[in-house]
Order: sequence, then C-alpha cells, then structure tokens
Amino acid sequence: MDAAPGAFAGPSAWQIVAALATVLGLLILALKLVRRLGWGGGDAASVRLRQVRKLGPRREIEAIELDGEVHTIYRRDGGLVVLRTEPAASWESRQAGAPPAPGAGVGRTLKALAAAAGGMARREPTP
Repeated sequence: MDAAPGAFAGPSAWQIVAALATVLGLLILALKLVRRLGWGGGDAASVRLRQVRKLGPRREIEAIELDGEVHTIYRRDGGLVVLRTEPAASWESRQAGAPPAPGAGVGRTLKALAAAAGGMARREPTP
C-alpha cells in the first residue's frame, strides 16, 4: 500500500517487534552484568533485625545488625533517627544483663537510649 505524498508512513509491525526484542535483550544483559559485578546491593545475610520494641502505632525502636555493628534506631512515620551504634559483641553483652522490669515505662527507656546516643538537649526554665 503506497502512502500519499506528505502522509506519515510509520514503522512496520516487524520493525516494532525487532526494536522491542533488541531493548529486552539489552535489558537482560544489563541485569546480568549488574548481578555479576555485585552492584545490586549488599548480601542479605549481613543484615539482621535483632530486636523490635513497639512504642505505639507506627512508632518503634529497632536494633539492626549490619556488618558486625548493631544500630539502634527510632522509627516513626516521619523517618528514622539513629540512637546508638555499637559493636555486636558489646550489644550482646548488654542484652545478657538483667531484663527490664515488666512495668518499666517506655519514656525512661527512650530517654536512656537518647542519652546514650549523645545526650538530650535540656533547656533551663525561664524565670
């Protein structure tokens, strides 16, 4: 079928199929290269969730082990706050101590973690 002069003659169906096959082939090759070179992220075995303490809806304190270090973080809707980073052996020895009393308040635990992470900013009362 001949197109009229000035009319747009688009690519044929075979050209579209060939272009799609080429793009998919290049995508598969790129993904194999990324996997082989290790650019696809870290090893999943090197990250462990050690402890989770729920503080309420959508708020919690988590201890995550990453490459031999334990990061204690406070997680909420707005983001994450790193409270403490310590070697895994130090974290485990601290956890082996006495467990907190069943009625211990979460506020004291959160204040203790914040103090260990660098202290809490205290303002002097204004007269």
